[in-house]
Amino acid sequence: MHYKSLLGSLLVVTALLAASCGDSDPERDQALVAAFADDLLSEDDPITTNTGEATCIGEKTYDVFGTERLAELGITVDAPDPSDADITEAEAEGIVDGLYECTDVEASFMKSITNDNVTAEDAQCFVDALGDDMLRDALKQGLLDSEGPPSQEFIDQFTAASTECSVLLG
Repeated sequence: MHYKSLLGSLLVVTALLAASCGDSDPERDQALVAAFADDLLSEDDPITTNTGEATCIGEKTYDVFGTERLAELGITVDAPDPSDADITEAEAEGIVDGLYECTDVEASFMKSITNDNVTAEDAQCFVDALGDDMLRDALKQGLLDSEGPPSQEFIDQFTAASTECSVLLG
């Protein structure tokens, strides 16, 4: 499920971490939930490497749509990527809410940008300056328009955060 990175088409970084979610709902198509999870785990730069987290995201994603809407969109066990479908803004927001429920988005983003040139302190500064609303918006926009550029507001805030925290990403 090629959920777009936290910064949509601006960044190709993410590695989400945290606790897994609750019980399985017998109304869900468990094969499709498993397909969502397997697709997440098989990406080159996976959102998570934790099976419990991936299953949680799969369950939340399934719940956003329900059986009929998934069929309408052509999301199946063989094609489980909702970012390839024509989803609504409310559906994208639901998926993002699920990511936040199943993972620690800020921590995983910080981990994904920390490297030889970006310290953990700089990454924390950047995440704080960018803000939770912008991270959520980037995820949502990545799901809605994987080919389009991020909003000017996001680019401006990203640039300001990058400058303020001496974090150069690309």
